[in-house]
This record gives sequence, structure tokens and C-alpha cells, in this order.
Amino acid sequence: MGYKVKFQQVTKKYKMYNKQTDKLKDLLWNRGKGEYHYALNKISFEVNEGEIVGVIGLNGSGKSTLSNLIAGVTMPNEGTVDINGSASLIAIGAGLNNQLTGLQNIELKGLMMGLNKHQIEEITPKVIEFADIGKFINQPVKTYSSGMKSRLGFAISVNIDPDILVIDEALSVGDQTFTNKCLEKMNEFKENGKTIFFISHSLSQVRSFCTKALWIHYGHVKEYGDITEVADHYAAFLKEYNAMSKEEREQLKEQQLSESAHGLLMSTSEKSEKKADSKEEEPRFSKRSQRMKQQKDKSVKKRSSKKKVLLSAATLLLAGSAGVAAYAVKNNVPHDKPAVSEQAAPASTSHKNDVDKVAVNTKTAFVRDKADLKSNQKTILSFGEVYSVLDRKKDPDEDMEWIKVKVGEGRVGWVSSYLVSPYKEDKQVVAKENIETLNEFTNVKYDSTIANLLRPLGGSVEHLSQTFTKTLTSQRESNDGNLLNYGSVQYVSLNNEVEEVSLRNFDESSSKVLEALKEKPVFTNEKEGLYFYQSQNYYIKVYEDVKTNKITLISFVKRSNT
Repeated sequence: MGYKVKFQQVTKKYKMYNKQTDKLKDLLWNRGKGEYHYALNKISFEVNEGEIVGVIGLNGSGKSTLSNLIAGVTMPNEGTVDINGSASLIAIGAGLNNQLTGLQNIELKGLMMGLNKHQIEEITPKVIEFADIGKFINQPVKTYSSGMKSRLGFAISVNIDPDILVIDEALSVGDQTFTNKCLEKMNEFKENGKTIFFISHSLSQVRSFCTKALWIHYGHVKEYGDITEVADHYAAFLKEYNAMSKEEREQLKEQQLSESAHGLLMSTSEKSEKKADSKEEEPRFSKRSQRMKQQKDKSVKKRSSKKKVLLSAATLLLAGSAGVAAYAVKNNVPHDKPAVSEQAAPASTSHKNDVDKVAVNTKTAFVRDKADLKSNQKTILSFGEVYSVLDRKKDPDEDMEWIKVKVGEGRVGWVSSYLVSPYKEDKQVVAKENIETLNEFTNVKYDSTIANLLRPLGGSVEHLSQTFTKTLTSQRESNDGNLLNYGSVQYVSLNNEVEEVSLRNFDESSSKVLEALKEKPVFTNEKEGLYFYQSQNYYIKVYEDVKTNKITLISFVKRSNT
């Protein structure tokens, strides 16, 4: 089964204008400078045929821009959008001409979708019946209510019978009777193996109808995967978000827009153009930039201090760890110290020959083509992954070191030393009997001993299915490999060999779990709630919810014998 929709490093930006005359000048003289809003910023995902994807996220996160890209209404500024088949967008009024009647709009949209006259005549009675807007079918669309526009748009799209259906908040208006009729039609499409994108603020509808969820957060893919897992995480986020005051929400939005290099910001090339043209006109600043400028002018001493912190945050952010950067700004950490414990000193503090391996010490770390923050991102590494050091380079401009690692067959890349920690094979090994103390928790939560849960590691997927007594609840492919879920226990296989097991929904006191393991971790990142251990046979990754001080997940990765 091949993919129907594939996004690869897709960016969509819109230029911001203070007044209409600025837009006119830009059209006439094609000026490159200015401020841009990044609706989507380097997003990548793949959807297979027959999958039903619920697109969720806060207002202004880029969901409608995503739907327009899938439907071909607009084109990306960067990256590629690969659509295999015909796609139809259903949104309130989308594709409808306000000056034409409903009947004329049926013909217009049919022609736009490649139907001939005979085919349009064939579907017209079905559209009229499904829309059920009575005599208004012969009236201009500009006289319609939003509910009537949605009815007509939905009726046209589903009767054109596209390969890919994109539904953008089309069910948020109108009566419940029509909504039920739409859901029935969508379920019919679902049974026929159509690919559907369902964009909605109704989490209950998304849960009941979709097989996957795509969480868009201020222009980036926050999470993509199993509907239950992603929807649960989004619901938890919404609970916190809705409890915030208006000021707190604005602060969160501003912080995360900054961390994701998204919003009223300029790309590197745009900044260069702006700098080059600074003699011609006064630069425009965003509100955030104006506030930063005012703060800098208060005193020479404060300006110097804040400059160091902001520069360190920018360095860490571009290196790929937004969480580390946020921590540095909040806690006034200078950029030559990582946001991890003393055990996790950056690899750059060690002599070249002292450390031949490093481990990722943050949740995600970008790997780049070159030892340069401006170079392209190749892939993302995850917490606790161990890599051999192939080479090192100093970056005098950023006062940091780059580590060259092998990230796949025949693939190498560079990662910032701030995002990895020195790794020693024989350092602080957790004894087998200490791992077995986790039986206190696994016997209750997973109805199995830790030894039984770890036994499939290193074996084949076939052997896993034969020996594991639990029922397989779901299975899907991801960037990490083939994910096999047995309730709250997840196994990951690569090339048919089981390499990792994760005990999800662990939900136990951090002090109890860490005490049970006895040994000190090889390194920690307490701000992100990350603890890395190792035993003779496994790398052990422990994830903590820093707000509740509870361990939420423990992963065991089979160590290589080589």
C-alpha cells in the first residue's frame, strides 16, 4: 500500500504589510525585504491510502494552510507536496463563487475537478438532494448562510468522488441532522478505502472517526501517530491551556513562536537582505523586537547580560533543542553550559581521545549536513541514542564544538556538542537484580515480570508474536521502525528484529523508581525529566513528568555486542 499524500520539508509563508500601499509597491518593484508569517515551517509527514487523519491544533497553527496545500489551492514556498490522486477540499464556502447561483457553482466546481458535461449532469440531482437547501439552489451564493454554503460545498465534493477528501471545519456549522448525514457519507468513504483529512476542533468527533492524528502546533508537526495516543496528549495540553489566563496564553504563544523560529520572523536570507537595505529605509520591528529593544536601552549592564543570554538561547535553539534553549533563557544559563546535570557535561569539555562515543541528552537533536548552524537538517536523533564519534570540529563563531556521527547506512552528519554527553561503556552499570526490582510495578501494571517483558529483545518479530501472551492492539510504521503495541507495552523492530520495548503509562513516583534502580544514572537532564542508565545488556531510558514528579515511560534498548 503506497502513500497518497507526502510532505517533505514544506514551508508556507505569507508576507506581512502595514498598509495596502506597501503591498502595491512590492508588486510593482518586487522588493525582497519585509516581514513574513510562517504558517507552516519545514513540516514532513506521510499518509497511506485508506487512512483517516484527524488534524488538530490551536487556532492559527496552520491547519487551514495545510488543507489548502493538500487540495492544491496554494503552493509551498519550499519543500515538496506529493499528492497521488485527486483531492477535494470541503470548507465553508471553499471553491464557491459568491456571484453565481448554487446550480452554476455545481457546474463550475465539476469542471474544475475535470468532469465533463455529461458527468456534471449526472451528479447534479444527487448534489441538490444531499444539500437540501430548497429554492436557494437557484439563488446567488452570496445570499447563503454559512450553514448553507457548507451544505452545498460538502454535497458537491462528496458526489465528485475524489481520491482524497479534505474536510476543514465543514461540520462545525449547520444542524445536527445534516452533520449526521455527512458523517454517514464519510463512513461510506472510509469503508471504500478513501484517504480523508478531517480538520476539526471537536476532539470527540476526531477520536470516533479517525485512525490517526496529526497535531499541528504553530506551524510545526508536534505529534503524528495513533489517534488515541496523540488525542490524549492534545487533550492534556488543552486542559492546561484552557486553565491559563489571557496573558499567560499570549506569553506561551510568543515563547513557542520564538522557539520554533516561526511567526513574524525572517529567514536567514531575508535578514541579510534587510541588513543590506538598512541604509535605504528604517527597518520595521515586530512588537516583541520593540520590547526587547526598550529593555536593552535601560542600562549598559543589563544590556550586556541580556545579550549573552539571548545569544546563548539562539545558539541552542538553532542547534535543534528548543527545550534546552527555553531553559537557558529562563534560568540565565550561559551558553557554554548545557541544561543538564554535571554528569552530562558537553562532549567538547573532553579531550578528543578521551571519549569515542556520545549519547543524546535531550528529547530531540538535529543532525546537520555540515558543522554549521546554517546548514540543512538531515534527520532528528532521540534521547538516549548512542553514537560513535567520527570527527570533531570547533566552531569559533558560535563558541561550540560539532560532533560527526553515523546516522544510518552510509549516512553521516554533525550534531552540536551541547545536545550530547560523553558515553563510557563501563560507567555505572545497573545490575540485573536491580532491574528485577521493577517487578514491583510491572506485575501490577502490565501483568508480567520485567524479565518476560524484556525477553523478546534481540529476537525476531515472529518469535515475539509466538512468545508474548498479550494481544496485539495496533501496529504501524514510523521513523523509528515498526511499532507493535500490546496495550501499554510497545515493541520496536527494525529489519524484523526487536530492538526496543517501552513500558508506557508507567505513572509511578520518580523517587520510588529511581531508588529501585539503585545506581546513579550515566547522565540526566532534570529540566526535561530525562534519565539515562545502562545495564550489561540494555540502554535504559527513563522519562519523568517534571510537573507531577512521576515516571511516565521506561524504555529498554538492546545493546549491541560489537
